[in-house]
Amino acid sequence: MSSAQTAHRFAEGLALYREGEKEAALAFFARAARDCPDDPEALYFLGLVLFKLGRHSEAIGPLRRALAFGGAATDVMPPLARSFLRRRKWVAAYACLRDALEAGVSERELADELRQVEGALGVALTGWKAKLVESKVGP
Repeated sequence: MSSAQTAHRFAEGLALYREGEKEAALAFFARAARDCPDDPEALYFLGLVLFKLGRHSEAIGPLRRALAFGGAATDVMPPLARSFLRRRKWVAAYACLRDALEAGVSERELADELRQVEGALGVALTGWKAKLVESKVGP
């Protein structure tokens, strides 16, 4: 679906959000996701609004489903990683950040999140990265 089609379908919910009516936007996207449970855009916007409302645990499910139903990893992975970060789920956050980078999200955009994960996991992450490099090089 093009961004113009998505914007048209979800114009009301997006307008509510921009106008500061975040709970009304949440209700709009929850209804959209309930009506079309396999619609990646509805699920993405639902997860994004939940995240913006500070409901990080609740944002994870819709964001994961958005990805499963074909949502763009460049859109979905950053807020999914940030949701995991807020929940202190460091390994899950790191996996999402790696997937986002592989999908084409710039490292600069994710720099703060990468630093948070690296700070939390410390030497365990450094050791794991070294093992990955070893396994790619081989004996």
